[in-house]
Amino acid sequence: MPEPTDTAAPLDGESKDEATSFLESLGLSKVGEVPRRAVAAPVPGGPAVAADRAAKAPVLSEVASARAARQAARPGLYRRLRDEVGVADPRAEVLETVRERVHRRVITELGPVFYNSVVDPKELRSRVEGIVQTALRGEKTPMSVQETAQVGQVVTDEVLGHGPIERLVRDPTVTEIMVNGPDHIYVERNGKLELTRISFVGEAPLRHVIARIVGEVGRHIDESSPMVDARLSDGSRVNAVFPPLCIGGPFLTIRKFAADPLMIEDLIDFGTLTPQVSELLRACVEGKANIVISGGAGTGKTTMLNAL
Repeated sequence: MPEPTDTAAPLDGESKDEATSFLESLGLSKVGEVPRRAVAAPVPGGPAVAADRAAKAPVLSEVASARAARQAARPGLYRRLRDEVGVADPRAEVLETVRERVHRRVITELGPVFYNSVVDPKELRSRVEGIVQTALRGEKTPMSVQETAQVGQVVTDEVLGHGPIERLVRDPTVTEIMVNGPDHIYVERNGKLELTRISFVGEAPLRHVIARIVGEVGRHIDESSPMVDARLSDGSRVNAVFPPLCIGGPFLTIRKFAADPLMIEDLIDFGTLTPQVSELLRACVEGKANIVISGGAGTGKTTMLNAL
């Protein structure tokens, strides 16, 4: 029996050529030799694609970094919803409830005096302020000195001014106030209508406020003359309607205008007019030509008329 040896059997010529070709494909020259180089994985598409990827690598890295920075700076979902929808301040709701209670008490205690137009305004203010202070002292809701003064001032302004809509009249962001009965008060802000939480105690206070507003311009409104169109001293337009011309209570609309009216130059800056059109309108005004200004609600007819 032949003894085992450590050497492999020699290959014939054809087998040797096949083995040599296989080793050379692997980067080896002969059996037992350490590979001269590692076999690199081929890049799909060839060398041109690999070079293109290498050139784009810095740009892609910058894009990824910018995307990560934007995501880090972007607020979370809760914060975005809170900013867009708005979260009611619980303290503001408490103060609003107190204001409504004090307001109703003032109207109730004044009684017919509130609707008497011959009462001296100074005497009426004194009585209103006294009732307000008494009501606030009897409030069980804990309030700071500043909050108490704020609620008292708001109620006094509402009773002696335009009622619950007094704050809307003073709000510069409100361009129109629409009162569709004592319980539905809408405002226009930035061209959008909003239903407010403000309401009148009843139809009688709403009628009183409307009568006071139209009385400032020497007009009168009642069932015999149930509709009034007027312009206030600040330029605001007022339209009021009483039953039987309306259903659901008296209606009131106040269209406010900016205290600082826009000029032709402002309209040019906004892109509303071109300089050429403004010169044509100027010539028409100087030539006393007839000009018709038309358009839908809120399109700027009064603004254009004031500018002309």
